[in-house]
Amino acid sequence: MDETRRGRIDVRVRTAVPLTADLRSQLMDAAKIITGKEADLHESVDETLIAGMIVRIGDDQYDMSAAT
Repeated sequence: MDETRRGRIDVRVRTAVPLTADLRSQLMDAAKIITGKEADLHESVDETLIAGMIVRIGDDQYDMSAAT
């Protein structure tokens, strides 16, 4: 079954350093507020980022990296 039909959404997060448990929880909570769905968080560390993160929820991207 399609994830969106089950009330879940993929959230992709690229960070400069690994996420802490607290930040991971905050991101999942924020994704639920934004979408109304439970987040399936997919994390990756991108060493090209100086600091911050880039979050993609569906077709929307939120760039909170040092480059912006």
